[in-house]
Amino acid sequence: MEGIFRITNQSLEIDHGAGIRSYRIADVEDIILALEEGVVEVKIRNRVNPVYFTCNQLIKAAAILHLMAPHVEENTAS
Repeated sequence: MEGIFRITNQSLEIDHGAGIRSYRIADVEDIILALEEGVVEVKIRNRVNPVYFTCNQLIKAAAILHLMAPHVEENTAS
């Protein structure tokens, strides 16, 4: 799916022309930035498969999403 990607204070939206897919920010459980693959993986509560996205400013988009999502904890290496 290709389209316009938006992050608001309430939702993560993908406008793909035929409609808008919307996921609540409150339902985001984990965010994984995979720079080698050039994607961000977003795990969402009650969804079997994660949402993957890519964009021109991948790191910035992942950081903003991480700041907005209340249930995502800092991952630290041991």
